[in-house]
Amino acid sequence: MDKNKFLSPLERYLEAKRENKDLYMDTFEIETLLNYLEDNDNLMYYEEIVKLGLKLHPGNFYMRLKEARYFMLIEEYPKALRYLAMLRHEDPYNEDIELYSIECHCRLGNLKEVARHLNRLEKEDDPVLEEALECACSAMNDDGYFDSALEWLVKAFNMFPDNLFLHHELCFALESTTDFPTAVKICEEHLNSMPYDYKIWFILGRLYAQLDEYEKAIEAFDFAETSKEPNAELKVLRAYCLYMNGSYERAINEYEELLDDDDSKYIVAPLLAECYFQQEQFDRAYRLLSDLVKNDSDLRADANIYISYIQSCFLTDNNKEGMAVIQTAKNLFKDNIHFLCFLAGIALEEKDEASLLAYIKHLSFCIFRPDAKSEDNANALLALSKKLARTNRYSNLAWNLNSMAIQIHPFPQTESSSSEMLDKILLNSGSNFPGDIQPFEKMGGINRIDANVKRLFNEGFREKDIPTSLKENHIKMSATAFIKPINLAYDFINDKNNCN
Repeated sequence: MDKNKFLSPLERYLEAKRENKDLYMDTFEIETLLNYLEDNDNLMYYEEIVKLGLKLHPGNFYMRLKEARYFMLIEEYPKALRYLAMLRHEDPYNEDIELYSIECHCRLGNLKEVARHLNRLEKEDDPVLEEALECACSAMNDDGYFDSALEWLVKAFNMFPDNLFLHHELCFALESTTDFPTAVKICEEHLNSMPYDYKIWFILGRLYAQLDEYEKAIEAFDFAETSKEPNAELKVLRAYCLYMNGSYERAINEYEELLDDDDSKYIVAPLLAECYFQQEQFDRAYRLLSDLVKNDSDLRADANIYISYIQSCFLTDNNKEGMAVIQTAKNLFKDNIHFLCFLAGIALEEKDEASLLAYIKHLSFCIFRPDAKSEDNANALLALSKKLARTNRYSNLAWNLNSMAIQIHPFPQTESSSSEMLDKILLNSGSNFPGDIQPFEKMGGINRIDANVKRLFNEGFREKDIPTSLKENHIKMSATAFIKPINLAYDFINDKNNCN
């Protein structure tokens, strides 16, 4: 009996590749195989299988269409559009060409071209319109064009009110534009007719969490769990809500269940450590973080984990180890905004003005880095700004840090916090900033971003400008003296992929 008869197309291809044999596959088999690879985010063999298809079936329309799709998958959208334009001449009414073209224009930010395609399909009452709206709105949401996505989603919602995919995209777009009340209302209306929609319960829980309605968020996550086996993201968010609600023991139980999940433990560890801190279980936090960092052979531990680890060292009188971890972390995260804010907080506590100013100087350069724009970084800057605002001496630095936060992530939460912060700064400083200390203005702060600052940034910050050590006997730490790592949970809440 021919054993190949029972092999999948991928297994047949890999076996022929291993044995260096020629393999024949018809177009249907090749299309099926390529669709399988795409659905499983496995592009390892995609290009060579497309080439095999073109070799076995030269000139075949569908093999050439798959070649265009390959260019999309590797994000060569202009090239994909050129291929699609040529194929359109052969089949002007091909639905895949229409959908692929719309997606390419979305990815390139050609929103006027997307609108032209969608308006034409709507005018012609084309049956592909519904799928085209799904494609366009999903791509616009993925790439952050939330206002444009909302415009089309509102129209799509009226045209196809029973389309669950568009419903989910609408809720996500509303969430991303911080219109939480409207998103909540739509989710609740949807659940009246479909009470077992796991994804909507999940989104609703995220919305309530961002509205600080943690009891309702927990309830929504619990309902989601009755509809489907919960994934790690749901458990992380529910534990976060339990933590914020003061239910530390329940949060600890939830987090500890996730430590065995290799993909989740690096997210969970600092959150769990924070729960231990709140319960004054400092030894448990230290053992958790120490084991995680010491066994981190592939360097997956981020700055948040190191910050929590350093805290736990000093809270358990492992001061020497804590100093060593600071030095290690300085090398690993020398441009990390969150970690620099942490070090600046230490310098402020110890009245080490030289180190404080050096860290803030470095922060003024780091905010221009491509990876600087994030809510977590903005919150870290705001937390440090609040500490500085409590002192008359550094009120001007607080003002500048606050401006940095708005620059790297101008979201409503930050603007609201900024307003409260500015009131506090003015209150503390008597409406006049102290005139005896202006180092930040001299070094080119946020209010004086001129050519010299940009030149310095492009040349890189000199390592000798940053203090390379902190005196051990000057460090006195407490759990409340640091930026808490719970902002990690916001990454989950704001990431659309975590509801899929």
